[in-house]
Amino acid sequence: MDIPNSRGRDSFWEAYRACAEENRVRPDRSPFYVNWARDFANFLPEKPLKDRSRKDIEAFLADLGKRRGIQPRSSWHDRTLSKKDSGVNIFKYLRREA
Repeated sequence: MDIPNSRGRDSFWEAYRACAEENRVRPDRSPFYVNWARDFANFLPEKPLKDRSRKDIEAFLADLGKRRGIQPRSSWHDRTLSKKDSGVNIFKYLRREA
């Protein structure tokens, strides 16, 4: 993750949560978006967020499907896979702000 200090990281993730809510994510669901985005940030730690591509996002989503204990649900995961750009859009804020 290329956000320097703890205070900077906290404000970054708070801004990410706010951005998700501005894009019609319910406030009770936005913490889940933050957690998935953090997982994505940690998925390729050697690659800065601003340099990540659509293929990196697709690799992350494919990896999620292989993780033990993670089952795709018809809500977010299926919608993401059925609307290719949705999976990409959820991470655009990360790349823009990193």
